[in-house]
Amino acid sequence: IFPLDVEDHLEPNDTRLTAAPVTRETDQSLLILGSDEDWFRIPANVGQALGCRIDFSTEGGNLDLELFDPSGYLLDTSYGTGGSESVYVNEALVAGDYFVRVFHASGSRDAASAYDVTFTLPVPPTSCDQPVPSSVPNNVYASNPSQDSAFGHGVDADGDRVIVGDPAYAQFG
Repeated sequence: IFPLDVEDHLEPNDTRLTAAPVTRETDQSLLILGSDEDWFRIPANVGQALGCRIDFSTEGGNLDLELFDPSGYLLDTSYGTGGSESVYVNEALVAGDYFVRVFHASGSRDAASAYDVTFTLPVPPTSCDQPVPSSVPNNVYASNPSQDSAFGHGVDADGDRVIVGDPAYAQFG
């Protein structure tokens, strides 16, 4: 059991307004004491996936996990009774800061719990608007949309030329 005046290195992060910015994928030995809560802030752009997993010993009490969008709407919850919880969103619908809340389950509010956290951080989108290298010969391109194939050859829906074999344009049904 931890003394009540012990805090982890991310405090104060007890509210959405004081949420700790996520700067790395994992953090270990974080603490939830009594009715304390830990909040984390994850910036994301539209279309990016993000999430969080916590691992803990249930001897110190049961922890729960929630994920909120930038407006405060609850997107995902994990209220299990085991030693891990996870929340995830496949695709951010709006750009902004998403928030994760870690807290004791209702029957564990007097407990002290240590936990490790792992984040699924948003990956920056790749750009298809890259200039064509001057070393690529013109015959690498198909100029007729009817020459398109399942591997992305030819011209995309916007009429832009596509490099043969560009995986960004490959679509598998």
